Amino acid sequence: MRATILLTLAMVALLVPRVQAQSKQLEEKQKAIASFDIRFEKVRDSDLAETLGLKELVKRFSSPRQTAGPGDITRITGAISAPDSMEDFKGFNGRKDLPIEMSLRLELVDSEVADKVMAGVKKSGEPIEINGKTFFRATDGSAPSNLLAHRIGDTTVEMATEAYLMQSGREFFTEGLNALLDKTPDEAVRIAVDFSKAESFVKELQDLIDENGPPNFSAYYELIGGISGLRLTADVEGANLLTLGLTGKSDDQTEELEGGLKSLVGIGQMMSMGAVGQIKQQSPKLGAAVETIVNELKVDRAEGSNDIEVKIVHPDGFAEAVKTMIGN
Repeated sequence: MRATILLTLAMVALLVPRVQAQSKQLEEKQKAIASFDIRFEKVRDSDLAETLGLKELVKRFSSPRQTAGPGDITRITGAISAPDSMEDFKGFNGRKDLPIEMSLRLELVDSEVADKVMAGVKKSGEPIEINGKTFFRATDGSAPSNLLAHRIGDTTVEMATEAYLMQSGREFFTEGLNALLDKTPDEAVRIAVDFSKAESFVKELQDLIDENGPPNFSAYYELIGGISGLRLTADVEGANLLTLGLTGKSDDQTEELEGGLKSLVGIGQMMSMGAVGQIKQQSPKLGAAVETIVNELKVDRAEGSNDIEVKIVHPDGFAEAVKTMIGN
């Protein structure tokens, strides 16, 4: 009986550190403040992509010599944390640690392509064992030294920092980022950024834009500081071609954002009138579609909410109208 208890305690002592290592608690600054999800397959298979000849373009840039060309990727998902400062990236040449945490997943068309990608990873990397799993770190200076690559299932390859790789359940988003994603439609392109956890970086970015951007728009640059979250989605088959969503930090800042966006939309509509007329002369169908986009461009804010949206609608028959224009 005593031997059984001692054996059990020994097993617990061996297992507990292993479990803790696999789910090490992230510091708040390590958590991802931005995520992106791009489904190339959905875009490539759309009527608009066929009209624009994107499939043929993709084939042209895909080569058997490449480990994975544009036509071999069906989906890319990723997440990154915020750097402490823009200074962290100055002089970065790929031969040292990234100053952020990140994850990037490539979902590929089939296992053969994944085999080729992993063959390339192994050729230019060294194997590293962590918690019984094998990862590969690049040794030729082509990638940051803290990025590790591995294969997930038959068709997915991931490159990520160790902090994200070791998170059980892939739970490394900030609460704000998760909340933004809950509001983000499931479309071909989904991007979300939690600005509330990157205020110092955002302030540097704001100052940089203020110094280098057109002086006439300086009042709009100040609005950046009032944004706590951003959502951007795009789809070539849904009701909207593009949707920009912004969340204000407070009611007052949201009102300023709403006013600034309405002003920018108004300027954009006025500047587009001449272009719409020219397009109508060349292609009445496409001109009518573009006119619909311009006329329906507006800023929406739900009552009592700090969420604002600007949508570029997808007019009926848009792909056919583009096809008519190209045919002309």
